[in-house]
Parts: sequence; C-alpha cells; structure tokens
Amino acid sequence: MTQSLLLFPHNVLEFRDAAFFDLVGQFCGEDIVEYLQLLRVRSVRSLLDVNDIFLPLQQDYVELAIVKKKLAFCRSDGSCIIKIGIQHDVDKLLNSLRNTSINNGQMTTAVTDENDLIIPFEILQQYPFLKGLINFFITSSQNSHSTDKPFLHYFLENFLSNLTVAESRYRYNEQVLDFAVCLSILAGHNAYEFLRINMPGALPSLITIQAKLSKAGFRALEGEFRYDDMNKYMNEINSKFAFCSEDCTSTLRRIVYDVRSNSFIGFTPPLDENGMPHIKYFRTNSIEDLKSWFEEKEMSHLLNLHMIQPICINNQISPSFALAAYGTNGKYTALDIIRRWYTIFEESSSRGIRIVGYSTDTDPKYLLAMKLVSGFFGVLINNPKSKHSSLLKVAVPTSWSWFYLPREQLFLFMQDATHVCTKLRNRLLQSSAIMMMGENVISIDYLLQLIESQSKFKHNLVKSDICPRDKQNYRSCEKLCAALEYLKEISAQTNSSLTTTTFKFPSHHKTQRNSKQSTMQPEKITKQQIEEQVDRAFNDAFNLLVPLGIKQVLTQSIDVTMKQVSGHIYNHLNKSSTKADFLISTSIDEKNVQSDSDSEGSITEEDE
Repeated sequence: MTQSLLLFPHNVLEFRDAAFFDLVGQFCGEDIVEYLQLLRVRSVRSLLDVNDIFLPLQQDYVELAIVKKKLAFCRSDGSCIIKIGIQHDVDKLLNSLRNTSINNGQMTTAVTDENDLIIPFEILQQYPFLKGLINFFITSSQNSHSTDKPFLHYFLENFLSNLTVAESRYRYNEQVLDFAVCLSILAGHNAYEFLRINMPGALPSLITIQAKLSKAGFRALEGEFRYDDMNKYMNEINSKFAFCSEDCTSTLRRIVYDVRSNSFIGFTPPLDENGMPHIKYFRTNSIEDLKSWFEEKEMSHLLNLHMIQPICINNQISPSFALAAYGTNGKYTALDIIRRWYTIFEESSSRGIRIVGYSTDTDPKYLLAMKLVSGFFGVLINNPKSKHSSLLKVAVPTSWSWFYLPREQLFLFMQDATHVCTKLRNRLLQSSAIMMMGENVISIDYLLQLIESQSKFKHNLVKSDICPRDKQNYRSCEKLCAALEYLKEISAQTNSSLTTTTFKFPSHHKTQRNSKQSTMQPEKITKQQIEEQVDRAFNDAFNLLVPLGIKQVLTQSIDVTMKQVSGHIYNHLNKSSTKADFLISTSIDEKNVQSDSDSEGSITEEDE
C-alpha cells in the first residue's frame, strides 16, 4: 500500500530551530523533538542529510538513556527496537520532505551553492551509469567552442529530453535528423526500424526522414531525370565533364501508392520514343483502372539506376550523383538504350555538361548498343549524331593495325570491370560446358588439389570460390588470381620429388578499392610508350599460346607479326558485324538476345 505524503509550506526546506522543532512536534511528537535536540539536529536540511536518524540509539550512551526508553523497546543484551508508531511517523515525515525536495528541484546534501543539483545516493546505486553521463556533460560543457560539441552531445541531449514527454511531442534537432537520414540509407529501412522501436525517442520515424528529404529536394519521382539538380551539383564541385553509368538490380515486386506524385509505383512504366520512362504514368481515381492494371500490367522486378560520376580537372575524386531511378522488366531493345543515351547527352549538353562516356555491365543489349554507337564492328544507319559538332577525334597513328575503333566518337564506353572479371571466372569454372584453349582442356582440378594439399594461409581459397553459387562474388576472383603462384608450385612438384613451403569499414565487393591510393599526379603516356606496351603484351601472349597448340594464325611458322594477327582478327570480327536502322525499332533481331548478366539472387555466406 502506497504511503500518503504530508503537505508542507512551500519554504519548509528552509525551516530551522523553532520552526523546525514545531514541525517535528506536530507530526512526530515531543519525544522526537527532545531526541533531535540531543543530537543537535536543528534544521530540515540537517535532518535529510542524516542517513539513519535512530542509529545512535543502538549504542549505550548515558545522555540518551532516558529518551531511549521513550522511543524504543530495550532487550537484556542492550539492543533495542524502535516503537512501530514512532518509526512510522518519522518515516512518513522524512519521505514527505524528500518528495518536496525533489519537486522543488533541490536535492539535499552538504552543499554551499543552492544551484547545485545533487543526486541521492540510492538513485546512483540503482543507476550507476548516471555518473558517467554527468561526467560526459561536465566535460562537454567545459569546451569553450559550442560548435565543437561532439554529435553524441546533441544525440543524448535530444534523447533525454524526449524521454520525459509523450510520444506525440517528440522533437529532433538538425544533428539527429541528419544522422537519422544517413543511418536509414546505410543500414536500410528494416535495420533502422529495429533500432528506432527499441530506443523510443532516440530516432525519428521514416515518415519524418522522407519529409526532410522531400523538403530538401532530394526525393525524386520514379523515372524523373534530375538534370537541373545535376547541373547544380556539378557547379558546386566546379566540373563540366562526367561519365554516366547505368545498371539494374533485383527488387521485390510490390505496388505502393506515392502521395507526392499521386501515382502507383511498382508497375513497369512504358518507354517513350526517346527510350525514357513515362513519369506518373499510373495515375487514376478509378478502382476499375487499378484492378485492370493488376490483371494486365507487369510489375517491375528490376530497378534501373542512372549515376553521374563527375570528372574533375584536378584529379579529385568527387561523389557520384543519382540522376534517375525507375522500375523495369528488362524488356527493352538496344535501340531504346541508344535513344536514351542520346537524350541524356543532349539534355546535359544544354546545361553546359559534357557527357564523356557511358558505363554498364556486360548485358548483351548494352554491348550491342555500344557496338552500334561506337561503330565497333557495327553500323547504325540513319544515326542522327554521326555529324554532331561535339564529336571526339581519336588521333591514332595509321600504323596501329590493332586499333579497330573508328577515329570519331560522340562518347566513349567502358564495361564494368567487376562484371567482366566475374563473368570470365564463371565461364572458366562452370561444369555444364567444357572449354578448351588450343589442345588443352580448362580444368579446376589443380585448384582443388591446391585446396587439399596447401594451407589456407597460403592461398586463402575455399571450395565455394571455385564452385560458386554467388555469381557476383568479385572477391573470389581476386583470391583465384592471387593463388597463381601456388599453382606454379604444385606444377613444379608434379615433376620433382622436392617439396618446399614458402600471409576499416566493411565495403561491398563492387565498391572495394585499394587502400593504398597514389597521391602522385598521373603520368602522361606517349604514343611510343603505348606501342611498347602493346608489343610486350603481344609477345607475352604469343609465348603463352604457342605451347598450347594454337594453329589457326600461328600455323607452322614462328615468325608471326602483330599486323598479320590483327588483320586476321579484324576479318573474323567483321564477318559478324551488326547493322541496325535508328528509325526502325524492329530492325534488330533480338529474339535470341537474352540478358546473361550474372544474378545476384544467389548470394550465400562466405565460407570461413
């Protein structure tokens, strides 16, 4: 049962001497007044400072013998027990005074400054972390520069202020809002919600985050190409040149209603004559229209993302910019891609930004688009950009028989090196087909022998690296390449009886970078240096392939020149040259062209 509290005057904590003794006599009786006078406890503050007011009665003091008989029952062994009624009255008085002290914001101990806040000992015992919290804020307050406060200061200040109010009154400062935005992007919505619901008042809701992004202009509509925002960003970093990349990633099939655009997102938006997705295409006030869409329209299972990577003249690496994103089902043609590239190029050019080139993965449709636009064994009839005023002129010597790219290009192309490496790895290691090089069969037996016979500290390989289910695991490509030296040891051991024995923030395998980046300015390469490097590469490849029994070009002669090989390869590739008409969407037979981009849906945990 909860004990009722006594009511006191507002200044009761300041009572002393006569006022104090009158108060005690009123609620506890004159015997307690006599006892306190003997103890020289003469004020409310002194009374609250005493941990156990009856402790002296447990000792055999002559001065307290008379009052002891009034307040307690004494045993033959000298010990005593306070009478129940007296103990109750004193406890009630002390509890009421302590409650009044807390309500007035004045914790009482022996302090000289009335503005100091003192926490009761029992509270510190129950919550010992309060000591560290107080020390943190004391240290933080001693910093003379208010702008140098750590984020933790703002976070705790905001968090603690929200704990004392209702959920509907939670407020968040700008520092916490910015932190929440970054956390939701880096961790994802599920992880963010897990943290938020387990720390009430610490983090704002996802709706608040979306509202902040929308207010700042960071929330784009599906299919909207943010050219003006891109132009603003490029001006901020003082760059007028950029590379554009485009790639798809798998997503869950789901239809949601977007309040901002008043449209439904999740259906595949159709493409216009320029290969661009229609914005706000699925808008309706009719339930019948929505029902027919669910029955007839296809939902998107891919998210197509366009990114802009600025090129700075001072070789500074600037963050990329998200130009657009939209759902797709992958059912578009190489001509759709080309028209989209041309549209992005012209829209950027009208804002003073030169798109130098495009980068994609090794999807066949994108490779075909690259071939047609660049003229690399492909011809695009009625190409509207063939005489463009911004054509780049590639000045290469006529003696470079191995350089097949036409000398004039509107923009350059670059394939995703990660996809190229993983695709080569997957083709070399797949068990459903046999691949030969000359008269030799490619086999993983040496790799399996390496894993079985050598310590993992040497090669760092596991069986899943050579029998991968995760086709996008670029890390395994690096590990396989790093194991080449140990494969040479196994090969040497098969021909000899001698055995010799010679090891910060986690990042995604697609974005890993070498931590040792050179700070030196890139060296300009001359044409002569390029020719020397190509000659060395040709000689190395020749020496490597001769023992494998390659006979088509090498024939019986060892005196094979690079010009002969280049001519043979050019004639071979020219036989499969592709032609397409820019004005006719069905001019390319793409019935058999399917995306063989390696799926990311089978990613498994890395073997330890």
